[in-house]
Amino acid sequence: MKIKDVKALRSILNGPCVITYVVNETTGATAIKPKSMYSAEDHKKTDIDERAIAYIHQGLSLEVSIGVRDTTTAKELWEALENLYEGNEEMKESRREMLSQKFDAFNHVPGETLESQIQRFVALVSEMKFNDMVVDNSVMNKMLVNILPRSWDSNVTLIKRTKDLARLTLSETISLIKSYDLDDRQRYLTQTASYNNAIIAIPSNALISQQEP
Repeated sequence: MKIKDVKALRSILNGPCVITYVVNETTGATAIKPKSMYSAEDHKKTDIDERAIAYIHQGLSLEVSIGVRDTTTAKELWEALENLYEGNEEMKESRREMLSQKFDAFNHVPGETLESQIQRFVALVSEMKFNDMVVDNSVMNKMLVNILPRSWDSNVTLIKRTKDLARLTLSETISLIKSYDLDDRQRYLTQTASYNNAIIAIPSNALISQQEP
């Protein structure tokens, strides 16, 4: 949901504007102003929260909208939706524990492409960050490098010896891995082309030798 109305967004995050008035000029004591005493300017201020509520309901399905209709302010409505979709703190902690276990158990799936493996890893890390989990760059980078396929053993050793994984960002590590993968592919293509050229050349040379007296 994108709300460009800054005042409405502020009302969602901080709560509605509370209209007060001075009840004792001497002490300066104030109280919440009854709606019957609202001025035109007061109505404009309180209308902001009503507008914010309308913005939120526009993005909800009818079933969800009915389920949260008892809320009276945009902030209450937003918090109700957060609890509905994200759960309370206990549920969030359970989700974080599950993600931590998934991270620790993350590994290469036989037959999986390198690109697919990296995408799964990035998706998991993104979900962890979304759930307020802090993962050190060094831990992420070492995990990603260590779970590369066995065919990558020589590259993994080289990366660990020549690169400071604690200083690299995850994006930089991924770029590094992809560059190694590109080099390997290029070497394979070059070797394959050389081998094919050699195979083609052998029969030709053999034929010329047979024709010589």
